[in-house]
Amino acid sequence: MNQLTLKQMQMYTKMFKEVDLNHDGRLNRSEVKGLCVELGFSYDDSQVKQLFSELDKDKSGDVTLDEFLFAMQPITNGKKRCATFRRMFRRMDVNKDGFLSVSELHRALASAVGEGEEPLSAQEVKDMIAHVDVNGDGRLDYEEFLLLFKLFKAFAEA
Repeated sequence: MNQLTLKQMQMYTKMFKEVDLNHDGRLNRSEVKGLCVELGFSYDDSQVKQLFSELDKDKSGDVTLDEFLFAMQPITNGKKRCATFRRMFRRMDVNKDGFLSVSELHRALASAVGEGEEPLSAQEVKDMIAHVDVNGDGRLDYEEFLLLFKLFKAFAEA
């Protein structure tokens, strides 16, 4: 089994504490669902119920930090990467409608521009979206967002 790095332990502990709404050091099922969202995993209620059951090793009815950290060890890098993309998408989706508009993506890209670099114009962002906008609605859903990253990767490797 993989061991968590100190940085991973600190990150997961911080997330755990952020979703521990009553600050009792334990997570109930509702808090576990919030943790899934925070980590970038998209689970329905039945999946959260199953996950909660798997996390609650001592069957006490809640999940401790130790139980949570133990469960995070075997998560693959691919799943972690996917969760990172979901978190990025949710952070950029300012109005939380499940889509990235031109203005939301423009704002996110502008904030990532380094000093002395020229940010993309809104029209350039609109054109970028058009390249991966499968359904033609002028905005990106999560799958189209992933296509945009594939486009970036191909561009960087060229």
